[in-house]
Amino acid sequence: MVSTKFKSFSFLLLAIIASIFAHRVVATRIDLNPFCITSQTYDLCKIMVNGATNWHDAIGNAISATLSLAKELQSKRSFIAPAIANLSPTAKNSLQETCIESLRTVIDMLQEGQVALAAGDNGTLQTKLSAAIDTECADQLSKFGATFPLAIMAKECLAISAKTNLTRVDPSPINGSFSMRPHQIVLFGDSITERSFQPGGWGAALTDTYSRKADVLLRGYSGYNTNAALSLLQRLFPVGYESPFVAATIFFGVNDAALLGRTGENKHVPIEVYTKNIRTFVQHFKNCSPKILIVLITPPPVDEQGRLEFERANNSAVELPDRTNEETGIYAQKCVELAKELGLPSINLWSKMQETAGWQKKFLMDGLHLTQAGNAFVHEQVVNVFNQSGLSEKLSPH
Repeated sequence: MVSTKFKSFSFLLLAIIASIFAHRVVATRIDLNPFCITSQTYDLCKIMVNGATNWHDAIGNAISATLSLAKELQSKRSFIAPAIANLSPTAKNSLQETCIESLRTVIDMLQEGQVALAAGDNGTLQTKLSAAIDTECADQLSKFGATFPLAIMAKECLAISAKTNLTRVDPSPINGSFSMRPHQIVLFGDSITERSFQPGGWGAALTDTYSRKADVLLRGYSGYNTNAALSLLQRLFPVGYESPFVAATIFFGVNDAALLGRTGENKHVPIEVYTKNIRTFVQHFKNCSPKILIVLITPPPVDEQGRLEFERANNSAVELPDRTNEETGIYAQKCVELAKELGLPSINLWSKMQETAGWQKKFLMDGLHLTQAGNAFVHEQVVNVFNQSGLSEKLSPH
């Protein structure tokens, strides 16, 4: 049975929020704050916007408040200790490290959001705030009925930013000359894509490979299936915006393939819906940039034993893994078939990785996510496909 301490975790961290921000509240007003009228946590929102008189300052103050809390929690490495007191030592260490890593991600996303706000880039701003909401820590804590309050604050920031009307600021000309906008390569996917910018990640390696030729744009969302990603599509990549996209990887399926009746069933998407969603992604990217090179990447194979061991570290009562290699292979095959139908290149990671002896531990760290060797494998495959498709010849240094 799950400890009741998990259920009180949200209240514990909300108390921390209150104590951190309490000294900033000097007066209350009877009239409603215009930036927080529709907020589900009005009092928290009001504190976060901190007396702003316009939407730009409201979102700026809200991000700063969230960033301040994230940094304070980062300095308290044991901040989730009360909530995980009844777990095994292995499970404690695993969950604590996950949440510490998530805090780093949240801080990075919020800081990048501040840069986007300053540039008037509301699309990127909302993307960064969305990434700050959906973290591995929030995902793991939700299994125990707990909510990570930083996610609540990030949602407030996102809600405010959705109401703003920012103006994109184009780069200033250098010495009076035209400032060229670089090409962009978009990486669109779930946590395997989100983690790709970590040290040794395949996305980070792509930025090096295409340095001065293209900017690599990360649009990866931990815990997202294709249904969830579909809701972000227009906001992330608005049709009609003059896009310099030259290539995109679409890398989903590992969450869609989660099994019904298992611990990850809330992420499951039926195979026919998954296929339809991927088709929609492809068409949307083509609408944004007709000449774009689109590469479909299948989910990698699943090491079922490794996945079970990882889940048991968080919940010893788990008897079966949340995913199976066989089921994931069905989604991989559909992905490859769809790419062939649409005339697109694809990378069948599910098949290719299993050609290597000992792939389970060589390429996968928790039965699902990539090791450094797994990241190197994906990077090599992506570059090979890009080269075969003639992308490198189209990119000139800038």
